[in-house]
Amino acid sequence: MRIELDGPPDPTPPSEAWLDRGWAVQAEDAGRRTEFWYDTPGFALLRWGVELVRIDDELWRLCVPAQAGASVRSVEQRSALPDPPAGIMDVVRPLVRGWELQRVLTMEMTSRTWLLAREGQADSVRLTHEARRVLDGPGVGRWLGRYLIEGGDQALCQDVVELVRMPSASSGSVAVRVLGSAAQAPPDVQVPALGKRPTAADVLGMAVARDVQELLFRLAGVPLDEDQEDVHRARVATRRLRGILRTFAPLFRSQGEGALSEELAWLASHLGPVRDADVMATRLGETTALLASDEAAAGDAVMALLANERESRWREAMEALRSPRCVALLDSLVAVAEEPPVTPAASAAGARTLTSYTRGHWRRLRRRARDAASSGSELDLHRTRLAAKRARYACETAALAVGEPAARLGAKVGGLQDVLGAHQDAVVLRDWLRQVARQHPELALGASELAGMEAARARDTADGWVAVWRRVDRKRLRRWMRG
Repeated sequence: MRIELDGPPDPTPPSEAWLDRGWAVQAEDAGRRTEFWYDTPGFALLRWGVELVRIDDELWRLCVPAQAGASVRSVEQRSALPDPPAGIMDVVRPLVRGWELQRVLTMEMTSRTWLLAREGQADSVRLTHEARRVLDGPGVGRWLGRYLIEGGDQALCQDVVELVRMPSASSGSVAVRVLGSAAQAPPDVQVPALGKRPTAADVLGMAVARDVQELLFRLAGVPLDEDQEDVHRARVATRRLRGILRTFAPLFRSQGEGALSEELAWLASHLGPVRDADVMATRLGETTALLASDEAAAGDAVMALLANERESRWREAMEALRSPRCVALLDSLVAVAEEPPVTPAASAAGARTLTSYTRGHWRRLRRRARDAASSGSELDLHRTRLAAKRARYACETAALAVGEPAARLGAKVGGLQDVLGAHQDAVVLRDWLRQVARQHPELALGASELAGMEAARARDTADGWVAVWRRVDRKRLRRWMRG
């Protein structure tokens, strides 16, 4: 764990009292560096909690905090240039969009570190004191101090907190402390809290802000390509936003909302192929393990083909994310999140109003399910999956006002969507493998065998989805939608 504490400019070194309490202290080297902090003119990064620093004209360090379900992202790149490297710009672009970055603060930092070990404990704690002097920016000459306490044992770290006698947590980034209220302002997108009886406008505003925030932070992770969930959750956020705009269209002013939905579809069309390749790779890894030993090499070659294709799809997605079109889309989404363009009809009670629109998606799902149960065709199963996805998103949005009944149905529909999604995944991978068999004769036998396995999976899910649907289509689950 890591604990940050505001402290004095001058450190208080570990004393005899530490030794009396069973601590062994080992002093490490002191450090000195110059930090150049970068941000937009309006401090968009710091308001998000993001820190971008150039250290000693040679190293760029970026830290994006955990937000909207995304984990902490830390990036370091060496560059002597005065502008952020392209790789770092790819990460921060969703958060700053069209704003240019500039140097907003310069500080000189000196540090001293001690390694602390307690008798009888395997873990150690690293205690660092940092002192910064402002060289350029507000408050030139001002000194700021802080302690960093890092270790794997929470109890030991808390003991060190008591020993340095700085019980209060850090009041924020040192840059924010220097730059003041402008850097402490809320970020571009805030997710509002709902009252006890929210209107439809309240609910839609919260849902849009939530999904826009997640989209921005997940897109920031896509360039790093370290977590498959970034692409997946970014695509889900685009679909949810598009679903909200389409499902509750009469509650939004029509001007521009149709175009925004189309732009979201464009973004999803670039994220989707990457996500599909990730899913295919996971499934293919399971099936290639089942190949006979004499076909193992062919299985590895097929996996390599998919990896190359996935890389190509990711590069195409990155071109889209760097484009002015994507920047304009994200700007529009931030504007909608800040001030949802709702009609006067959205001032009505949220539970009643949103339920009426959700009911239509439920009826459409029932029709699609009846058609698929009758025909059993892959096309009808695909259409049922899409209807389930839209009904699920509608239920989840309505649940913000209705509560548990709508959330429960949304979860059940989500289970149906998962089963139908597994069928669709098997169909897509089957067809891709058949294409590989046609285009690469040397891999035809192995690819065809793998395609047969996916075809069997598709049949299994095609046979089993009806039982799941029957558990979803129950009166007690949809009772809340009666109008």
